[in-house]
Amino acid sequence: MKALVEVICPTYDNLAQLLQMLNSFNASIQTPLAERVHYTVINNGKTPLKDYIQDSDRITVIEPGKNTGWEGGLKLGLEKSDAPFVMFATRIASDVCILSKCLEMRFNPRFASMRLVPSSAQ
Repeated sequence: MKALVEVICPTYDNLAQLLQMLNSFNASIQTPLAERVHYTVINNGKTPLKDYIQDSDRITVIEPGKNTGWEGGLKLGLEKSDAPFVMFATRIASDVCILSKCLEMRFNPRFASMRLVPSSAQ
């Protein structure tokens, strides 16, 4: 089944945080949407992520062989994605409540666009 949402996750040698974030995403998304979310992890670090995360129909690990930076990682993820909606994963987006609300609102036809803003921003 083609992904409806692509979650792009550039990372640099922070395996524990990455796994926690992926688990948070998975826990927060209700079925049937869960099966339509694909995760692309861009490994900008030296930790061999493919030893810990296996490619599947829901997750792809890209190993560019160098640090592409945040923007370069996002660009690689976008080049590989054919999903109509894309979410760039950040620490704030890994919060269960925020993620589930974003997806709920994003697929509600009453909302044309949305943006995450830290709660400390006024």
